[in-house]
Amino acid sequence: MEAARRSYLEAIRIRPDFAIAWSNLAGVFKDEGQVATAVAYYREAIRLCPQFADAYSNLGNALKEQGSVDEAMSCYQAAIAIRPDFAIAHGNLASCHYDKGELATAIQSFKYAIQLEPNFPDAYNNLGNALRESGADKLDEAVYCYRTALRLKPDHPHAYNNLGNAMKDKGCVKEAIHCYVTAVRLMPRFAAAHSNLGSILKEQGKVQQALAHYHEA
Repeated sequence: MEAARRSYLEAIRIRPDFAIAWSNLAGVFKDEGQVATAVAYYREAIRLCPQFADAYSNLGNALKEQGSVDEAMSCYQAAIAIRPDFAIAHGNLASCHYDKGELATAIQSFKYAIQLEPNFPDAYNNLGNALRESGADKLDEAVYCYRTALRLKPDHPHAYNNLGNAMKDKGCVKEAIHCYVTAVRLMPRFAAAHSNLGSILKEQGKVQQALAHYHEA
């Protein structure tokens, strides 16, 4: 990470108008948790290259992390205006609609992102969440989305956790437990999955096992 930072800084020193270097440097700071600095550098990249769709999308991610959802949405929309087939930006915009409780719009946007990029496991996973929250009549479709996400990315802990929730909703307890166990195996510090596993084990009367997972959560 430090080597990458030095490399991008040197590139900017040589060419201060090198927008890609500014954007890449922003990514380094974001990965280190310095989101405000990342936002400033993404903005500089966009100032230097106003048609830089990836920088707009990444700026949106950083702003969303700061809690500025509406501004993030504007960035995703700008990215899409530049590149209408930008599946990741469509997926990110859909996630904002989901976070705001706009489920119908989120579902439509996730489906469009998948239409643009069929091998998009995160979009399938997130679409599954939006469908599951839309009502019991959408549960089977949500399950299909989670399974598709896992077919595309077999080590996707969030998709396993979400599939576990859907299986629990359907009364398929053994499969739900299997999904939660797999989720925490893939991501040992996955608090939500530990909590879900603890809850379902408690319901099965396995109190000691449940307590162990509650402790991990």
